[in-house]
Amino acid sequence: MPKLGLTMEGGSVVRWLKAPGDRVALDEPLVEIETDKTVTEIGSPAAGILGRILAVDGARCAVGEGLALVLADANAASPQIQIDVAGDDPRARDGSEGGGAGVVSAPATRRLAERLGVDIRRVKGTAEGGRVLPQDVQAAADSRGVDHGPVEGRQLEGIRRIIADRMTASARDVPQVTLHRPVEIDGAREWIGQRRSAGEAATLTHALVVAVVEALRLHPALNARYRDGRVFEQASVNLAIGVDTKRGLIAPVIRHAEEMAVSDLIRAVSDLTERTRGGRARPDELEDATFTITNLGGLGVHTFDPLVNPPEVGVLGVGAAHATFALVDGRPTAVEVVDLALTFDHRVLDGADGARFLEAVASGVSRLSKKGSG
Repeated sequence: MPKLGLTMEGGSVVRWLKAPGDRVALDEPLVEIETDKTVTEIGSPAAGILGRILAVDGARCAVGEGLALVLADANAASPQIQIDVAGDDPRARDGSEGGGAGVVSAPATRRLAERLGVDIRRVKGTAEGGRVLPQDVQAAADSRGVDHGPVEGRQLEGIRRIIADRMTASARDVPQVTLHRPVEIDGAREWIGQRRSAGEAATLTHALVVAVVEALRLHPALNARYRDGRVFEQASVNLAIGVDTKRGLIAPVIRHAEEMAVSDLIRAVSDLTERTRGGRARPDELEDATFTITNLGGLGVHTFDPLVNPPEVGVLGVGAAHATFALVDGRPTAVEVVDLALTFDHRVLDGADGARFLEAVASGVSRLSKKGSG
């Protein structure tokens, strides 16, 4: 198991991309590994033949623990070498962990059996060597008409567990204040049109990112981290963008955003968002954020109170664009706005500091159309 990030202690095998006996080249994608933040393809450490798999699908392994054997071609051809996907590794065979001795199955399959109330010892496996697959467990559940709902609750795992731990720590340890402010986006709409005319796939998210990066340069107290009573203002704006994925909320990071030209920033946000949704963000692209933007506008939410992700000291929530009325030259006029919600660590900033930051974001949005497509 490789170490894919500074804080990584282990990972889970999602699926093997090669089968025992397959020939593999150096660095050829071999297995998908799930860390606490993402799913990553791991390449073969050597050229040869994939031999025995030591960690089956669903197995959780510590960094440095063996996943499989890659054999030299000469050894793989030897009749003494037995290639067996299950092998005799205890992680592939149920035992004292409550699964029924002698049943070959992956940990994920055993968890499914527990959720469905199926005794896995009574399930006939359809895979080679009698290995029990998830569909075997499901078929057993269907055949006896069991309730498919959780029996004793579902254990949070992977990124869901990480999110739970971090948000619990955030709510418990960080005194947080949230300020709400509507921001007119007529200028942003005009800017988006100009960008699209120039061939760029600009959106409201891109417009807000540009405005937020500029505001963070003017208000570095929000572009900071808090640890052990000390505030560390960061020289670079490493902007995290919340992305809704099938695995949960993941926030990839645009590093050194303040140094990017607008066109480069638009491309970076689009590329990283797309790769994150597809599970292809690199582990190093999910670390070292200094500020976060999270947008629920696409889901119809007008306003909400986001939680700070420590050690960051601020997060900006973005709601859905909607029409409202404002007084223009003393007359009620329809305008389009989005509601921004700034949550900040009150140990580091006061309400007036947050209000000035929101004013800077609003001013940046209104000035976007004047910047044109340059």
